[in-house]
Amino acid sequence: MPAPVLEAAVNASETSAEAMAGPPNLLNLLIETENNQESESSITHIIAINLRLAEIEFADATVRAGRNQIRNLEVRARSLFREYLKKQRERAVAEAEAAWRASWFDG
Repeated sequence: MPAPVLEAAVNASETSAEAMAGPPNLLNLLIETENNQESESSITHIIAINLRLAEIEFADATVRAGRNQIRNLEVRARSLFREYLKKQRERAVAEAEAAWRASWFDG
């Protein structure tokens, strides 16, 4: 399927989404082709899947719950990483202080 045809179908579905019946992520295309040798035309029905995360997430409670769980885990991972970096700095400072104190008692 040529990209301009799919792009036109996507744009058409966005502008008339409220008038279209059926699932929001399916594009129904009817393409008429002409056969020059026999002067006949035929119509081909094509269904394309157009996945948009926001629509899928809004329409499906299971996906929405999974995405919320992923978002919460991302927040927690960032928080743990910041805490890890802070602890690393504290450890480096503590090791430097211990080395400095050790240098005074060895002398």
